[in-house]
Amino acid sequence: MKTITYLTCLMLSLFIYPFSSLAADVEQEVKALFVPTFEKVEVEEVVSSENLIVKDENGELSSVKLIGLSSPIFGSGSLTNRCEIFEAERKVKQLTINKTITLRNDETTSLKDYKDDKYRYAILSDGRNLNELLLREGIVAFNATIPFSEEDKYEKIEEAAQKEGLGIWGNTPACNFKSFYEAAFSAPLSIESTFLGIAIFQFLQFVLLVTLAVALLLIEKIRQWQSEKQDRN
Repeated sequence: MKTITYLTCLMLSLFIYPFSSLAADVEQEVKALFVPTFEKVEVEEVVSSENLIVKDENGELSSVKLIGLSSPIFGSGSLTNRCEIFEAERKVKQLTINKTITLRNDETTSLKDYKDDKYRYAILSDGRNLNELLLREGIVAFNATIPFSEEDKYEKIEEAAQKEGLGIWGNTPACNFKSFYEAAFSAPLSIESTFLGIAIFQFLQFVLLVTLAVALLLIEKIRQWQSEKQDRN
């Protein structure tokens, strides 16, 4: 019985090996023939720190995922998690929104796009690699769910950020009111906007106090009316 099982396994391996070897050879040949493409686009929207909506030269919009990155996500709803998310998006908006960047494909991810998303490296106008920049500053995390050719390099970049306690790897939330404002409104927090915010806050405070005073006055009037009604009876 053992002999039959062994022979069966041997025959199956001899049958499968040529096909697996052929598939590996085809993949290597495709990679060898890989030619990087560079596409200039304008960033229309920052969906998250790893997901951009871009417009090409023909005016067509498409979704682009930054290769090898994972955005901070809402966990338990803690302030720290929210700060990380807003700080990450604020940084990406600051670097990309309404600006022209260059997208470069990868020899591995270029074999297939996933869920209608393009997986690309983003090159800023000054030549810096946005993917590496965000990872180096601890703004995003390394993610190899979608295989790509520079995984080892990106993993080392993240390890360096972790050792230095940068961004999401630090103990202190990276953002404050300024970051919340700039992330929410896609605009820098200026003196004018600060005074406007204070004025709005004070106005709302005034409205709340007036509403409370009117409510207390009505309650007192109702009590007086009920008291007078009881005296008449």
